[in-house]
Amino acid sequence: MQVLTQQELHNLAMNIVGKKLEKMGYEFQAINSQLKRHPQFVLFKKGESPVFVLVKASNNIQNPEEYDVLWMETFKALSSPYTENFFESLVEHGLLNPWFTGLEKISIDGITPEHKWIEIQRVNHFNLCSDLPIPKSFQKGIELFKLILSLINCSETQEKIVLIESINFPRNHEELKGLLKLKILQPHRKDLDKISNAVMSINFSQLAEFDGNAVSEKKQFLYHEALKSIL
Repeated sequence: MQVLTQQELHNLAMNIVGKKLEKMGYEFQAINSQLKRHPQFVLFKKGESPVFVLVKASNNIQNPEEYDVLWMETFKALSSPYTENFFESLVEHGLLNPWFTGLEKISIDGITPEHKWIEIQRVNHFNLCSDLPIPKSFQKGIELFKLILSLINCSETQEKIVLIESINFPRNHEELKGLLKLKILQPHRKDLDKISNAVMSINFSQLAEFDGNAVSEKKQFLYHEALKSIL
């Protein structure tokens, strides 16, 4: 028997999940069959919020319906005001393997699914669901959050400036506004707001006058001047 390619295996999984979703009465708003691009399905059912479904094919011999239900319920739960109940049920009914192996603590904060996911990852040392194909918006939120934690714990001025540049307050301004509302960051909110305001006041347009390495050097200088009275 010919071995299926990763794309063929993915397409097979898409067909299995798609048929199941159709039987469940969902309408398809968007379908994406590209590997490593998520979500695979955006669904709609009258009277319900939109549902995002991720599909991951596996060579393991397990009941595919278990994966269908778990994917569906996970993202529905993250969009629900009862998210904590979902994760408590996973523990209670022994459904941690394979996706939630390592779930030791349950803590929910924030309104958006991304922020809830960040919090539950935080209390589990970011070791949760290593095999989960997380959407890019979730990945970005976690990476930004980790950078903020590193900034808070950093004591060296130059290293702080490097971290602040990596956080990129101008580009990620809207995402950061949401992250800074998380409870764990509230003791540091005042300092983080000062940093944000200082960076947002920098006139980066002057970098257009420089070339090559001079751009990086000038940017470092601008950050240093804007932040020297804060850090």
